[in-house]
Amino acid sequence: MAGAKLVLLGVVLCSGCSRTEIQPTGSVTFNGAPLENGSIEFVPIDGTRGGSASTEITAGRYTCPQNSGLVEGGRYLVRITAMKKTGKKAPSPMRDGPRMVDVMENFIPTIFNSDSTLTVVIATEQTNNTYDFPLEFQKK
Repeated sequence: MAGAKLVLLGVVLCSGCSRTEIQPTGSVTFNGAPLENGSIEFVPIDGTRGGSASTEITAGRYTCPQNSGLVEGGRYLVRITAMKKTGKKAPSPMRDGPRMVDVMENFIPTIFNSDSTLTVVIATEQTNNTYDFPLEFQKK
């Protein structure tokens, strides 16, 4: 009887363990140009198990790490950010660093990050897991 309980406990603990982790890749453009530097984050939604995954965008391309935790069939909210210098300076928070540092701001509109509605459903391991994000935004 005790052996059966241990087997049952193992099955319960591993339910969902067999989900395959996926390594998404793709491109990000902003108003038609590759996003030179930025970051992309995948946040699980709609009951998808696991944590968030993020990676850098370089020269308009990204590839999530192999062990990012993104799972096939999972639904994710996507947030994209990129920083640029504002031309302003501020006191450095570092004691041993420069006295003044460049002030940076996210130039990607909030509809693609903090207020994002971009979503993806990660496909199976056997399919193409390329997710491109052609971001378009014109100031009014």
